[in-house]
Amino acid sequence: MLRECCEKAVEKACELGSDQAEAFAQKKRVFVVEFSGSTLNESVERESQGIGVRAIQNKATGFAYSTQLNEVADLASQAVTSARLVAPDPFFHSLPEPHPFSHLPHIYDSSLEPLHTRDIQDAVLSIIGDCETGEGTFQITLRECSIFNSNGISVEYKKSDCSLKFSAASNVAASYCTFSKMDTQAFSTFLEKTLQRRDFPQQRVRWEGKGQIILEPNAVPDVIRPLIMAMNGRNVVEKNSHLLGKKDQRIVSERISLCDDGCYPHGLFTQPVDGEGVPSQKTLLIERGVLKNFIYDSYYAHRAGEESTGNALREGFKNLPDCLFTNVVFYGGDAARDELISDTQRGVLINSLGTSMVDPRTSRIALPISKGFLIEKGEVTASLHPTILTGDTLTMLENALISHEREQVFRFFNPWIKTENQ
Repeated sequence: MLRECCEKAVEKACELGSDQAEAFAQKKRVFVVEFSGSTLNESVERESQGIGVRAIQNKATGFAYSTQLNEVADLASQAVTSARLVAPDPFFHSLPEPHPFSHLPHIYDSSLEPLHTRDIQDAVLSIIGDCETGEGTFQITLRECSIFNSNGISVEYKKSDCSLKFSAASNVAASYCTFSKMDTQAFSTFLEKTLQRRDFPQQRVRWEGKGQIILEPNAVPDVIRPLIMAMNGRNVVEKNSHLLGKKDQRIVSERISLCDDGCYPHGLFTQPVDGEGVPSQKTLLIERGVLKNFIYDSYYAHRAGEESTGNALREGFKNLPDCLFTNVVFYGGDAARDELISDTQRGVLINSLGTSMVDPRTSRIALPISKGFLIEKGEVTASLHPTILTGDTLTMLENALISHEREQVFRFFNPWIKTENQ
């Protein structure tokens, strides 16, 4: 049904004068169960569907969307009319052409389709078992997507995500994991591992802002955000990246390798194609400290004279695709996380950071430490008073030590990182 709706919308848009047209349709079903200890607090089930149509006329882009899949002719007309009312984009080249892609059969669990809220509740109860402390959220998301454009792209796929977010201690940030199927044993193992984390000391001390720092996986995304944003092709093309002219140069520790992988197992953004129908792929960003590539969607790839890396992501049918990262994965690292702490004579362990505005033109950061702890002689001895972590991301990662263990934090698969703040 979704494919037929997309085909009709694109055909109608072209009949009305569009040079090119594209349609993206999606059906989505979401289950959410919140719990405290071994008690279920709230259960919610939501369903949605809709279609978005993009019409290109004389290099001008019009867009319209609807939750009514039987009104695609009117929707296509709205998109075409919108294109006639906006200014042309001289940089627009073309919607993507079709290319072979991998079907990634592991991203969908069809056994989830007949489940209802009661079934999900029973599954969560079996996972949390005799859990006495902590709070968490379990979510199942089922998606069916179709992408069709006038250049010949025609893609349909299904994706399922089963995720668990859990905080075992009041002063420790929540941990997160996701699988494409309902693997109760895997979730139970994750929960048991998370419950092993004890509450850190409540006594508060002040930190002067200097010395050794250990970033837990939860804190890594905020520290590397200037680096990530600077590797986005949009910022590169628009000359808003502090990494301009640094390709094939070493920018961080040789221990660090980083990639964007739209095919990564159990990744939240793992899917066969991006939001334009371009095949997903693994893009090596940093190899042993050396900057190797940037990410692109089709628009910014053309402007940069590059090929799309399959990074046109959609938030849903209500939005046009945007140049964004899929799954960001760290590789390398030979240290053990416990050794990073035990080898620290005096430093801080940062469990989580608050966010702040980031300018991709600079690698400077200034982030509030949400949950931080003092380390003395290899032991965590106290909590930190509220303070700000300031510094330069590239400088902090210049001689960083990386753990071989990794944890998932939303789209990131992060290690523990030990560095020095000057």
